[in-house]
Amino acid sequence: MEAGDLCKVKVSWTHSITQLGDTILILKCISSGRDIEQYYKGFNLRTRKIHHYKGSELEVISEYI
Repeated sequence: MEAGDLCKVKVSWTHSITQLGDTILILKCISSGRDIEQYYKGFNLRTRKIHHYKGSELEVISEYI
């Protein structure tokens, strides 16, 4: 995943109010190279808010070229 990619949330337990199925615009990777799991800052197009997501919680639906 890279900045500009569009993703869908594929799990229901990411936040207190489920974001399952929401479309996310990836803004940037916020993990260091030492992290086992990649974390991303993303803009949720439904809630219009920025959230942090694990890479395993997201499915890429369109890549920015």
